Amino acid sequence: MAVFKDSAEFQNVFETFIKKALAHERVGPKLAASGLVIQFVYADPSAVLTVNLKPEAPKESGSFGAYSFAPESPWKVDVAFSQSSDLGNRFWQGQVNVIAALAKREVKASGSITKALALIPAIRPMYKVYSDTLRELGMNHLLVGENAVTVP
Repeated sequence: MAVFKDSAEFQNVFETFIKKALAHERVGPKLAASGLVIQFVYADPSAVLTVNLKPEAPKESGSFGAYSFAPESPWKVDVAFSQSSDLGNRFWQGQVNVIAALAKREVKASGSITKALALIPAIRPMYKVYSDTLRELGMNHLLVGENAVTVP
C-alpha cells in the first residue's frame, strides 16, 4: 500500500522539502557544486522531480538550484533514479542504505551515478529537515522508524 494518498500529496510534501533543501545554507552550496541535473522518478503514486544544480539554472532568490515536477524534464538529465514513493519517503528520513537499495534493484539508476552518490554525505542534514517538514505539514502518518516517535 502506498504511503502517499495521491500525487498531489506527494508533490505538496516534496515541493515544500526541495525548496528548503535548495535554500539550506550548508547543503545548498554543496549540491550546487555538483553541477548535476538529477531526476527522481517515483511510482505509487507516480511523480517526477527533476533538480537542476547547474550554475545557469533559473533559481529563485536564495536558492542554489531549480526544480520541476513536469513529467518530461525541461533540462538534460545527468543522472536518474527510479523508485517507489515509499522508498523515497524512507530515504529522506535516513532509513535507506542507497548502495544496498541499488544492489537489490529497489532503486534503478542511470547516468552519472558515482557523482550523485558522492552527494550523500552532504545531504545527511536534510533527513531531519524532511522529517520536520512532514510534521509541519501534518503528515505524521508518513514518519517512519525513530522519526515516528513524538517528542513531547
